[in-house]
Amino acid sequence: MPSARVLAGLLAALAVAAAGCGGDDKPAPTKEQYVRQANATCKVANEKLTSSAVAAFAGAQPTEASIERYAKDSGFPTLDQLIKDLRALTPPEGDEDAVAGAYDALQGAVDKSKADPKLLTAPEETGPFKEANQKLNAYGLDACGAG
Repeated sequence: MPSARVLAGLLAALAVAAAGCGGDDKPAPTKEQYVRQANATCKVANEKLTSSAVAAFAGAQPTEASIERYAKDSGFPTLDQLIKDLRALTPPEGDEDAVAGAYDALQGAVDKSKADPKLLTAPEETGPFKEANQKLNAYGLDACGAG
């Protein structure tokens, strides 16, 4: 029997595929609607990141090794899924480039951090997520652009 994680991934893939089927007569959302939906998506991911970090570190002082293990096992998969979920949202008409640029910056920060997980301990103002956070916050995605 497939694991719950595999089933969840399959269901998500089916949902994305189903969303792409049929006529696309639904108008693009307003910026306000989009921001609300994207922030809600980020809030769920942030809650997952927080709860998995609490479980991973159990109140102990994180070590470099434990941070890398957490990032590999939980943090990066959650961020990868978040980016997929955000890119699946239809952006407001005319804002496609701004939204894509913010998500590209977020993906770049994740990729850079995967290559060197020690970067995750860098201060927000100099860390790999600085540019992504600035772009996300500038667009109004404050739940997504949190440090």
